[in-house]
Amino acid sequence: MVVFQTFGQQLPHYTQQPFLQVLVNPAFAGNSRCTELRSVHRAQWVGIDDAPQTTGVVVTGRLGKSAEQVEVFHGFALRFENDRFGPFQHNRLHAAYAIHLPFKNEHFLSFGTYFGIDNITFDNSGLNPISSDPAVQNSRYSFLAPDFSFGTKYNTEKLFFGLSFLNMAPLRYPVGDASNIVFHANFSSGAQINLGSSDWSFSPMLNLRLAARTPAALDFYTLFDYKQELYLGTGFRNQESIMFLTRFKIFGYLKVGYSFDWVFNRLRRGGLGHTHEVTLLISTCKARKTGKTVCPVFD
Repeated sequence: MVVFQTFGQQLPHYTQQPFLQVLVNPAFAGNSRCTELRSVHRAQWVGIDDAPQTTGVVVTGRLGKSAEQVEVFHGFALRFENDRFGPFQHNRLHAAYAIHLPFKNEHFLSFGTYFGIDNITFDNSGLNPISSDPAVQNSRYSFLAPDFSFGTKYNTEKLFFGLSFLNMAPLRYPVGDASNIVFHANFSSGAQINLGSSDWSFSPMLNLRLAARTPAALDFYTLFDYKQELYLGTGFRNQESIMFLTRFKIFGYLKVGYSFDWVFNRLRRGGLGHTHEVTLLISTCKARKTGKTVCPVFD
């Protein structure tokens, strides 16, 4: 008998995280003046059996009367994520609250928290083991557990820094002896640079993910933005892929995004292993005509 231990991805990776910050950091809840629905579907490592498939939806807005930008304001978010990989499914239903504190003109310091329920299931009916394993001898496990996350961000009109701590409540799969959901940290930053007198701007961004017993995951992006109506960009994920992404506005209140990850590590086999991701943003800003965000870098 040969016994070995491996460590793998536990939380979703989003290529279009520049447009999905609120999914990973609750301090972004309510950043826009308008109520918004953001959704994403990610097909990761296409062509590889039982590779991760992720769907996420988040509704976010402000609590109470919409405040002027120089005042304290509060935000909310309601997030659902479904992450499927092999015999596992991980469902998350969380609510978020955020407070945004102005301390200088167009400068904000924000704090937020997600809290809710995680549902983890394991179904070995599709597995074909060489021999029976007592750790997975039952066909299905399912359990609920509380979870919460904390986040903070600092932003001006053209710059932001965000830091979030995820899986702060210890979670444990009822399978095996060391199947824990570990604590994660996520750092992101970005800036917007106007390109002369044109309507185009350039935004360099980065995202760093840290988790116990795993290598750091670093994403770096270069995005070009035309009046917040068209985004074109590329990115690099260390040790894994080169990313290409675009996003465009339709009908004034709808934005659609697509990204493709060209994988260059060992997961790539015969043209397989690449990743596709689609996002959708529906906003009430068009109807209210008050669509200015606190920081357009992460609109």
